[in-house]
Amino acid sequence: MAKIKRSEANKINQPPPDVTPETNTPITEQEVTEEVNTTVPDNAQATPNTQAATDTQPNPPAGAWPVMPPPATKDPKDALIRTLTLALGFVCLLALGLGIALIMVARGSGQAVPEVDPTPTVATTPNDDPTPDPNPQDGLYAASAIHATAKPKKDAIIVEMHVDYHCGWCRVADLTYGPALRELSDSNQIDFRVQIRSFVNPESSQRAGVAAACAHKEGFFLAYHETIFNNQSRGQGGYSDEMLREEFAQQAGLKGKNLTKFQSCYDQSATLNDIQTMEREAVQMGINGTPAFIVNGVKAQFPLDKDNTQPMSADDLMEGLVSITTG
Repeated sequence: MAKIKRSEANKINQPPPDVTPETNTPITEQEVTEEVNTTVPDNAQATPNTQAATDTQPNPPAGAWPVMPPPATKDPKDALIRTLTLALGFVCLLALGLGIALIMVARGSGQAVPEVDPTPTVATTPNDDPTPDPNPQDGLYAASAIHATAKPKKDAIIVEMHVDYHCGWCRVADLTYGPALRELSDSNQIDFRVQIRSFVNPESSQRAGVAAACAHKEGFFLAYHETIFNNQSRGQGGYSDEMLREEFAQQAGLKGKNLTKFQSCYDQSATLNDIQTMEREAVQMGINGTPAFIVNGVKAQFPLDKDNTQPMSADDLMEGLVSITTG
């Protein structure tokens, strides 16, 4: 029977410190065989001789370091699963971060859209009493304003109103003070002037202003002015050409030659320069919101309540105007 030899790759030069070296007494073949056999567990199964030389390594004899088995090979599938798990976690965190960022941006940078219901377009909320500005600018008059009163009296109080036809609070002001202003204007007791503004919905506000100015050329300004405000809810997304040149014109009483001339004026934007000048001049005057009231060159604030648009009587309005001018 051939001897079992230790591989040179597994040969250990020095024994462990706590093991006493063997003597150099020769070992017989029978002793080596008996020593090897004593290391096999009682319950181990016999291995065919053809596998013994290739699949089985004997335990080292006493006095030698044990031979460690080679490290287990990692399954590539485990590494792939770990990589995919980490990637999925990163994607989830990224999506969560983007979601939070979008919510913050939506809450912080969003802009309000003009509504049909009355919404303030004035810099400050109107006060409860129509008192003059504490620091009035003498002679605060707009040279470009439309003069709605045909023949005002010599000493008539000048009432100048700044409006944008897309301004919800301007609609409230027209409901509250419009009837009295028109009555006092028709009787020439006041010199009523309107400064048309175009900043709330610039393009549509400007076209509505052009139409109102064209109606003024035909002597139908106040009627057309009131018609636009009465239809403001329909023009929420913008007044159409059909509304301005057809429907509103007929509702304001324009017909025949007046209607034809009005429509020609509108189609050619003949009053566009006037509307642009009104906006420019108002900004230079420091009137940055609507509605705005100027009485005899003095800024005034009229009480407005969108929940109570009961028209003020002409007598009550006149009394308030006099109190402002005598202040």
